[in-house]
Amino acid sequence: MIKTLLASTVLLATATFAHAADPTSYEPAVEPVMFSWSGAYVGVQAGYIWSETTSFDDFGFYIPFDPNGLSGGLYAGYNHQFINDLVVGIDADFALSNADGAASAFDPLGAPIPITTGVAEIEWTGAVRARLGYAVGRILPYVAAGVAFAKVEDTITVAGVPGFYSDTYTGYTVGAGLEYAMTDNVILRGEYRFSDYGDRYFATPVSNNVELRTSELRIGISYKF
Repeated sequence: MIKTLLASTVLLATATFAHAADPTSYEPAVEPVMFSWSGAYVGVQAGYIWSETTSFDDFGFYIPFDPNGLSGGLYAGYNHQFINDLVVGIDADFALSNADGAASAFDPLGAPIPITTGVAEIEWTGAVRARLGYAVGRILPYVAAGVAFAKVEDTITVAGVPGFYSDTYTGYTVGAGLEYAMTDNVILRGEYRFSDYGDRYFATPVSNNVELRTSELRIGISYKF
Protein backbone atom coordinates (compact mmCIF):
# COMPACT_ATOMS: atom_id res chain seq x y z
CA MET A 1 0.00 0.00 0.00
CA ILE A 2 2.78 2.40 0.94
CA LYS A 3 4.68 1.54 -2.27
CA THR A 4 1.59 2.23 -4.35
CA LEU A 5 1.04 5.62 -2.64
CA LEU A 6 4.68 6.65 -3.17
CA ALA A 7 4.54 5.62 -6.83
CA SER A 8 1.35 7.68 -7.38
CA THR A 9 2.90 10.71 -5.69
CA VAL A 10 6.03 10.52 -7.87
CA LEU A 11 3.94 10.21 -11.06
CA LEU A 12 1.76 13.21 -10.09
CA ALA A 13 4.76 15.38 -9.26
CA THR A 14 6.49 14.42 -12.51
CA ALA A 15 3.39 15.28 -14.59
CA THR A 16 2.96 18.64 -12.81
CA PHE A 17 6.61 19.60 -13.39
CA ALA A 18 6.46 18.61 -17.05
CA HIS A 19 3.33 20.76 -17.61
CA ALA A 20 4.91 23.75 -15.89
CA ALA A 21 8.06 23.43 -17.99
CA ASP A 22 6.17 23.07 -21.27
CA PRO A 23 6.82 26.29 -23.30
CA THR A 24 3.66 25.76 -25.35
CA SER A 25 1.57 26.63 -22.33
CA TYR A 26 2.29 30.41 -22.77
CA GLU A 27 -0.07 32.69 -24.73
CA PRO A 28 1.47 34.08 -27.96
CA ALA A 29 2.22 37.84 -28.08
CA VAL A 30 -0.38 39.98 -29.84
CA GLU A 31 1.04 42.13 -32.66
CA PRO A 32 0.01 45.83 -32.38
CA VAL A 33 -2.27 47.14 -35.14
CA MET A 34 -0.48 49.89 -37.13
CA PHE A 35 -2.36 53.10 -38.03
CA SER A 36 -2.93 53.73 -41.74
CA TRP A 37 -3.50 57.15 -43.32
CA SER A 38 -5.33 55.63 -46.29
CA GLY A 39 -8.96 56.65 -46.62
CA ALA A 40 -11.37 59.54 -47.11
CA TYR A 41 -11.91 62.35 -44.59
CA VAL A 42 -14.05 65.47 -44.02
CA GLY A 43 -13.38 68.27 -41.57
CA VAL A 44 -13.91 71.83 -40.36
CA GLN A 45 -11.27 74.55 -40.28
CA ALA A 46 -10.58 78.09 -39.10
CA GLY A 47 -7.74 80.47 -39.84
CA TYR A 48 -6.32 83.95 -40.30
CA ILE A 49 -5.60 85.66 -43.63
CA TRP A 50 -3.21 88.52 -44.32
CA SER A 51 -2.64 89.78 -47.83
CA GLU A 52 -1.03 92.08 -50.33
CA THR A 53 -3.87 93.53 -52.40
CA THR A 54 -2.85 96.60 -54.35
CA SER A 55 -4.64 98.62 -57.02
CA PHE A 56 -2.55 100.38 -59.68
CA ASP A 57 -3.96 102.82 -62.21
CA ASP A 58 -2.54 103.62 -65.64
CA PHE A 59 -0.45 106.52 -64.28
CA GLY A 60 1.29 104.68 -61.43
CA PHE A 61 -1.04 105.80 -58.63
CA TYR A 62 -1.83 102.96 -56.21
CA ILE A 63 -3.95 101.94 -53.21
CA PRO A 64 -2.48 99.34 -50.79
CA PHE A 65 -5.72 97.72 -49.52
CA ASP A 66 -3.97 94.75 -47.82
CA PRO A 67 -7.10 93.15 -46.29
CA ASN A 68 -6.73 90.77 -43.35
CA GLY A 69 -9.11 88.88 -41.10
CA LEU A 70 -10.54 85.53 -40.06
CA SER A 71 -11.78 82.63 -42.17
CA GLY A 72 -13.67 79.42 -41.54
CA GLY A 73 -15.11 76.57 -43.55
CA LEU A 74 -14.91 72.93 -44.60
CA TYR A 75 -12.38 70.60 -46.21
CA ALA A 76 -12.41 67.05 -47.53
CA GLY A 77 -10.08 64.68 -49.32
CA TYR A 78 -8.58 61.25 -49.73
CA ASN A 79 -5.14 59.80 -48.83
CA HIS A 80 -3.31 56.67 -49.90
CA GLN A 81 -0.39 55.35 -47.84
CA PHE A 82 2.20 53.16 -49.57
CA ILE A 83 4.19 50.41 -47.87
CA ASN A 84 7.23 52.74 -47.66
CA ASP A 85 5.09 55.20 -45.59
CA LEU A 86 4.83 57.72 -48.42
CA VAL A 87 1.37 59.31 -48.43
CA VAL A 88 -0.24 60.97 -51.46
CA GLY A 89 -3.65 62.56 -51.53
CA ILE A 90 -6.10 65.08 -52.95
CA ASP A 91 -7.62 67.83 -50.79
CA ALA A 92 -10.36 70.41 -51.47
CA ASP A 93 -11.57 73.23 -49.22
CA PHE A 94 -13.92 76.20 -49.05
CA ALA A 95 -13.86 79.00 -46.47
CA LEU A 96 -15.85 82.17 -45.85
CA SER A 97 -13.82 85.21 -44.86
CA ASN A 98 -14.27 88.60 -43.20
CA ALA A 99 -10.84 89.86 -44.35
CA ASP A 100 -10.97 93.51 -45.41
CA GLY A 101 -8.74 96.55 -45.67
CA ALA A 102 -9.03 100.26 -46.44
CA ALA A 103 -6.44 102.82 -47.54
CA SER A 104 -5.88 106.13 -49.28
CA ALA A 105 -4.25 106.37 -52.67
CA PHE A 106 -0.59 107.29 -53.20
CA ASP A 107 1.14 108.89 -56.16
CA PRO A 108 4.09 107.19 -57.90
CA LEU A 109 6.50 108.93 -55.47
CA GLY A 110 4.64 107.66 -52.40
CA ALA A 111 2.81 110.86 -51.42
CA PRO A 112 -0.78 110.31 -50.18
CA ILE A 113 -3.79 111.51 -52.17
CA PRO A 114 -6.65 111.98 -49.66
CA ILE A 115 -9.37 112.53 -52.29
CA THR A 116 -8.95 108.92 -53.50
CA THR A 117 -9.66 106.01 -51.16
CA GLY A 118 -10.37 102.31 -51.50
CA VAL A 119 -11.83 99.36 -49.60
CA ALA A 120 -11.20 95.70 -50.46
CA GLU A 121 -12.98 92.63 -49.07
CA ILE A 122 -12.13 88.94 -49.53
CA GLU A 123 -15.52 87.21 -49.28
CA TRP A 124 -14.45 83.59 -49.68
CA THR A 125 -11.56 81.38 -50.75
CA GLY A 126 -11.27 77.84 -52.05
CA ALA A 127 -8.64 75.45 -53.35
CA VAL A 128 -8.07 72.03 -54.85
CA ARG A 129 -4.61 70.67 -53.96
CA ALA A 130 -2.42 67.62 -54.29
CA ARG A 131 -0.65 66.56 -51.09
CA LEU A 132 2.56 64.63 -50.50
CA GLY A 133 3.61 63.48 -47.04
CA TYR A 134 5.63 60.95 -45.08
CA ALA A 135 3.92 59.05 -42.25
CA VAL A 136 5.73 58.67 -38.93
CA GLY A 137 3.18 56.54 -37.14
CA ARG A 138 0.31 58.86 -36.24
CA ILE A 139 2.19 62.00 -37.37
CA LEU A 140 2.05 63.19 -40.99
CA PRO A 141 4.14 66.16 -42.18
CA TYR A 142 3.17 67.17 -45.72
CA VAL A 143 3.49 69.70 -48.52
CA ALA A 144 0.65 70.72 -50.82
CA ALA A 145 0.12 72.66 -54.07
CA GLY A 146 -2.76 73.31 -56.41
CA VAL A 147 -5.32 75.74 -57.81
CA ALA A 148 -6.79 78.50 -55.62
CA PHE A 149 -9.91 80.68 -55.95
CA ALA A 150 -11.01 83.87 -54.18
CA LYS A 151 -14.04 86.18 -54.41
CA VAL A 152 -13.03 89.84 -54.00
CA GLU A 153 -15.12 93.02 -53.84
CA ASP A 154 -13.48 96.45 -54.06
CA THR A 155 -14.71 100.04 -53.86
CA ILE A 156 -12.59 102.93 -55.11
CA THR A 157 -13.84 106.46 -54.45
CA VAL A 158 -12.38 109.42 -56.38
CA ALA A 159 -13.48 112.91 -55.28
CA GLY A 160 -16.65 111.46 -53.77
CA VAL A 161 -17.52 109.33 -56.83
CA PRO A 162 -17.49 105.61 -55.92
CA GLY A 163 -16.69 102.79 -58.30
CA PHE A 164 -17.58 99.19 -57.43
CA TYR A 165 -16.27 95.94 -58.83
CA SER A 166 -16.41 92.28 -57.90
CA ASP A 167 -14.66 89.28 -59.40
CA THR A 168 -13.53 85.72 -58.71
CA TYR A 169 -9.77 85.36 -58.91
CA THR A 170 -7.97 82.16 -59.93
CA GLY A 171 -4.33 81.42 -59.14
CA TYR A 172 -2.00 78.93 -57.50
CA THR A 173 -1.37 77.95 -53.90
CA VAL A 174 1.52 76.20 -52.12
CA GLY A 175 1.92 75.29 -48.48
CA ALA A 176 3.02 72.86 -45.79
CA GLY A 177 1.42 71.38 -42.73
CA LEU A 178 1.35 68.73 -40.03
CA GLU A 179 -1.41 66.28 -39.10
CA TYR A 180 -1.78 64.17 -35.96
CA ALA A 181 -4.17 61.23 -35.62
CA MET A 182 -5.59 61.51 -32.10
CA THR A 183 -7.57 58.32 -32.70
CA ASP A 184 -8.09 56.05 -35.69
CA ASN A 185 -10.80 58.46 -36.87
CA VAL A 186 -10.10 61.94 -35.42
CA ILE A 187 -7.25 63.90 -37.02
CA LEU A 188 -5.91 67.36 -36.12
CA ARG A 189 -4.32 69.62 -38.73
CA GLY A 190 -2.24 72.78 -38.75
CA GLU A 191 -0.85 74.41 -41.89
CA TYR A 192 0.49 77.48 -43.66
CA ARG A 193 -0.33 78.34 -47.25
CA PHE A 194 0.61 81.06 -49.73
CA SER A 195 -1.66 81.90 -52.67
CA ASP A 196 -0.96 84.13 -55.67
CA TYR A 197 -4.11 85.04 -57.62
CA GLY A 198 -2.48 87.32 -60.18
CA ASP A 199 -4.33 90.51 -61.11
CA ARG A 200 -7.56 91.79 -62.68
CA TYR A 201 -8.21 94.93 -64.74
CA PHE A 202 -11.25 97.06 -63.89
CA ALA A 203 -12.72 100.30 -65.24
CA THR A 204 -13.67 102.26 -62.12
CA PRO A 205 -13.71 106.09 -61.94
CA VAL A 206 -10.12 105.52 -63.10
CA SER A 207 -8.92 102.28 -64.67
CA ASN A 208 -7.20 99.99 -62.18
CA ASN A 209 -5.21 96.77 -62.17
CA VAL A 210 -5.76 94.96 -58.86
CA GLU A 211 -3.25 92.38 -57.63
CA LEU A 212 -4.01 89.78 -54.94
CA ARG A 213 -1.65 87.63 -52.89
CA THR A 214 -2.51 86.04 -49.54
CA SER A 215 -0.88 84.15 -46.69
CA GLU A 216 -2.90 82.01 -44.28
CA LEU A 217 -2.50 80.04 -41.09
CA ARG A 218 -5.18 77.37 -40.58
CA ILE A 219 -6.11 74.75 -38.03
CA GLY A 220 -8.63 71.98 -38.57
CA ILE A 221 -10.12 68.78 -37.25
CA SER A 222 -11.41 65.99 -39.48
CA TYR A 223 -13.09 62.61 -39.31
CA LYS A 224 -11.36 59.83 -41.25
CA PHE A 225 -13.63 57.10 -42.60
